[in-house]
Amino acid sequence: MINRREILSILGTTVMFATATPQEVPAQGFPDKRLSIVVGFGAGGMTDVTSRMLSRHMERTLGVPVIIENKAGAGGTIAINSVAQMPADGYTMVSILTEAAFRSSPTAQARKPRWR
Repeated sequence: MINRREILSILGTTVMFATATPQEVPAQGFPDKRLSIVVGFGAGGMTDVTSRMLSRHMERTLGVPVIIENKAGAGGTIAINSVAQMPADGYTMVSILTEAAFRSSPTAQARKPRWR
């Protein structure tokens, strides 16, 4: 039989762990400048429209401007190569329809991690 002292001990331990659990903290200062989404297809297409819808939501949520830049051509490979040349700071993203452009992009292939 569990006595009163054991119940209070369990309750106290539970409260201690519940309050000591690390809370989710956003990255300090991110984003502190505008974000860019490079779309691998022309303006007015499905990828462009969905990217623009996403950018509006991101602007409201993050509080910074989100710029859409269309770099059409080669099935999205031009956009991927453009983004792959930029610093990996999290401020520039690429938006394409399929992963085929990643497979055909030599720049993206050179930067992908090698898994064993």
